[in-house]
Amino acid sequence: MSLTISVVIPTWNRPLLLERALQSIRKAKKNHEIEVIVVDNASNPPVVISGFEDLNINLLRLEQNYGPSIARNLGIQKAKYNLVFPLDDDDELTEDALDIFSCEQSITYLNKIPVVFFACTTSKLQQNIEIYDLEDYINDPPQEVKPLINKFLFLKKGLAYPNFRIGAESLLWLRVAKEFDIITIDQVVTTVHHDAQLRLTDTKNQIDRASEYMDFQKEAILLLMDKRKKFLEFYQKKILGYLTYAVLSKRKLEALKFLRGKSVRRDVPIRGMFLFLIPSYLCIKLFCLYRGWGKYRL
Repeated sequence: MSLTISVVIPTWNRPLLLERALQSIRKAKKNHEIEVIVVDNASNPPVVISGFEDLNINLLRLEQNYGPSIARNLGIQKAKYNLVFPLDDDDELTEDALDIFSCEQSITYLNKIPVVFFACTTSKLQQNIEIYDLEDYINDPPQEVKPLINKFLFLKKGLAYPNFRIGAESLLWLRVAKEFDIITIDQVVTTVHHDAQLRLTDTKNQIDRASEYMDFQKEAILLLMDKRKKFLEFYQKKILGYLTYAVLSKRKLEALKFLRGKSVRRDVPIRGMFLFLIPSYLCIKLFCLYRGWGKYRL
């Protein structure tokens, strides 16, 4: 079955990795009708693409690096086909990815819900098809899955990647689990690489960008506030994460004001309040010990 699909690739200053991603799409294209939307997040020098005319590339350039969420949302909005697959510029499509997307099983689900998730080379799914409601997703979320989007339903339901540089995908999929279901299909469509220089889960990166991690945790708290009684343990973990990053980013007063104003205070775990009694430098050391990484220096 032939497929029409738009692949959206945000990129920033990684021309060699981008070329590798485009080469993988070329191998997967076969008889499918495809467009590739490359969103250049203000690379310096600007992205230049040549030799890929067969991929029907639409190159969009942002004048400022707003992060991947803005780029992905722009790509989805500009896509001319209803099926949209966001691809990171440091990853690759597998050669049979588009064949997998075009199977009856995938299309049947996508006619009903905005997003279906597929495996990648680092996924650990238990069954061929799994359906997660919010409780399932919170207790045992699928790891490293990649979304295939029904653009019409996605936009109709008001979905979009939140404007966060940290945790945007996690927030979006948490919302999808809350409002719909998370459906995963255990067929590998993406080869995930770890050769990009910056990994967001790196301990030093979490400390250096603690303020952004704090904002991410706050948004998760707001998203789950009406479900906090049912998922109190998970909710309190988000509060604890919020407080930890508040201390690391030296935004304690802002955090206290938020907790009082949103009536979150009664749900704050005791160890969370303890964090506010220790100085930031000690919190950093404790955070490094918790993460099993002792190389960070003040």
